[in-house]
Amino acid sequence: MLYVRVRATPTKLPLHPWVYPKPSFQRVHIYFCEYKKHFLILVDSNSKRVEVKPTQKTTVDKTLDELRLILQKVQFDRTKKGERMFDVGDVVKMKNIRA
Repeated sequence: MLYVRVRATPTKLPLHPWVYPKPSFQRVHIYFCEYKKHFLILVDSNSKRVEVKPTQKTTVDKTLDELRLILQKVQFDRTKKGERMFDVGDVVKMKNIRA
């Protein structure tokens, strides 16, 4: 217990608040769920909007196809309101990035 008394006090740092995304679907959480079927769940960090798609397979190609469909639907919803969000081609570029 001697070390506890003589150790240096850690430096205090200011708190950094979590930066919330301004437009919807700028940051999303993606989950897979299995309950009798497979489900792809996409949750928007800003609006907490949830998109759930039943899937047969959880491969990269199938997941990217489902994400493209969801994001096209979201972009269509936003363009009806006069907002521009992103190009769907950006999602296609994700297909070329594989871990």
